[in-house]
Amino acid sequence: MRALIADDERAVRTMLRRMLEQLGVDADEAENGLELLAMLEEGKEPADFVIVDVDMPLLNGTDTLRAIRSSAKYRDMPVVCVSSSNDQDLISELIGIGVNDYLLKPIKPDVALPRLRNIIKNASRWRLRRPAAAVNELLLVDCDPNFLAFAKPILSLDFGVIESLSAIKAVAAFQQRSPAPSVVLVGEGLPLLSEVQLVETLRRAANRLEIDPPQVFLMTVSDIVDPDKAKHFHGVIKKTFVPDQFSAMFRRVVMRNMTPLEKLTNLLEGELQPELLSATQQTIGVLVGQEVFRLSPDQMASLSLPIRSTLAISDPESGAAIEFTILSDETSVVGMASKMHGSATSLANGAGDILGELVNTIAGRLRASLLLRDVDLRMGLPECTTDETPRSGGDWPRPAGYRCSGGEQFLIGYRVLQGTPDPTAAKPGPSVSHVSTEPEAAGADDVPS
Repeated sequence: MRALIADDERAVRTMLRRMLEQLGVDADEAENGLELLAMLEEGKEPADFVIVDVDMPLLNGTDTLRAIRSSAKYRDMPVVCVSSSNDQDLISELIGIGVNDYLLKPIKPDVALPRLRNIIKNASRWRLRRPAAAVNELLLVDCDPNFLAFAKPILSLDFGVIESLSAIKAVAAFQQRSPAPSVVLVGEGLPLLSEVQLVETLRRAANRLEIDPPQVFLMTVSDIVDPDKAKHFHGVIKKTFVPDQFSAMFRRVVMRNMTPLEKLTNLLEGELQPELLSATQQTIGVLVGQEVFRLSPDQMASLSLPIRSTLAISDPESGAAIEFTILSDETSVVGMASKMHGSATSLANGAGDILGELVNTIAGRLRASLLLRDVDLRMGLPECTTDETPRSGGDWPRPAGYRCSGGEQFLIGYRVLQGTPDPTAAKPGPSVSHVSTEPEAAGADDVPS
């Protein structure tokens, strides 16, 4: 097990690290929250929990905790805060954000050790239940460790990346993952088992596991690829150590080769999720004219809300769609509508329309973000419902909760669905499921925003 400790006092870091070592936990140190988040983002050795000082330069413990809780990958990671302050308002704020424990400085081992043991138990449970990756996984196979080190950070924007220096180890990694990687990038010149043999072996392994075979793409330094070799792969990517060119080539060849449903899932579970959560928070804040706070998972678990507005944005050609839902209660809806209208209102006087306006605005911002990524979806209309049995966040894969400073509360949920294609809805321009099998040179216009 591994922990990260962030504190600007070296003596405190040393004490905490030694206590963790007594409990069998390895620990790495950071001087502030920004360094700690950089360690999490780099993720060479995944951390199981973190300990952060509240009062630190650059990025303090409160903001560090808030950043962790806003992350899809780390939102459930146990976090311990330490501080010399016993201020109850500060402690309440940290609890509201989602801190797991609070240690008071000066740290006393007889007090801290039992509580750290409890954190380690929670970290073990989190490690067992956390998904193998926040998004679909990609298997990156190349015999050049320098290229693996170069490509992994770029590919990690869209996939959880598994690295392998040989085809044999790649097959073992493919069979051990659950679910198995959906995309494989293979460099030329692999030892023992060639890249073509690897493709066939992965297909046989997928058949034995009774799953769909992965999409396998060849990475080559050559400008010309033998057609007999290229036919074994879903596409060809020109290897380069220029980040923008490699990223543009990957997005053109690989991302467009995915089905619309796979592409939407990857985008929403990956780089678009922070934008969606931020857009929701900003939209509610602007409309209500109040500060809006994210709720912790424990706070969301207690919410059951009866008023719901749902809107879908979809690709008519493929039927793939994102269904976006926002939920609230009568007090919150009426309170927000009254603030917007400048006078008292009620559900009978149209206050419920505010949820439809919210979901329409947020979905519109989401659609604009997708357009920047060459995904053009059609906006539907919001449908408002009052449920006899209130709904909770557990009805959606990745819910998020918000509370305004005035007390109004909301839940949002979204899911990617496969609907029925509309055969009459052909759209001009490239489809989100466009397949490219020939290597193309990346130009300046291909660099993603």
